[in-house]
Amino acid sequence: MREADYLFGACLLVRRDAVDSIGGFDEDFFLMSEEVDWCYRFRQAGWKVLFYPGAEAFHVLTSSVSPAQFRRLVQGHLRFLRKHQGLRTAERARRVMLWALRLRGLLFRGERGRAYRDAARWLGSGRTASLLESRE
Repeated sequence: MREADYLFGACLLVRRDAVDSIGGFDEDFFLMSEEVDWCYRFRQAGWKVLFYPGAEAFHVLTSSVSPAQFRRLVQGHLRFLRKHQGLRTAERARRVMLWALRLRGLLFRGERGRAYRDAARWLGSGRTASLLESRE
């Protein structure tokens, strides 16, 4: 068993006292970013986030995330950074992700490449503050 910064939400066992102390998932986040935020808040409140390698759970990764939802995942990353590290850090991350996704959009074909290009177009359409104001 070891401490972790965050765990993916496919299977989490959480003490009721911990949830009562910090609250549930932040509904401003979308799929896969909310558990990163939740674990971060647990750690900030003094709780440990532990990974136990002996536990088994079966989850088909990407079955719940279609390429059409990829932009929302990117938006969640920016939202997390703005919430916990500030707008300046989130804006720097937006620029890095923009160029990384443009490159991936060139390298990958098909639906995956389209998802990267779509997310890059979105990241290039404004600065972090304005992108996160939009609820589309």
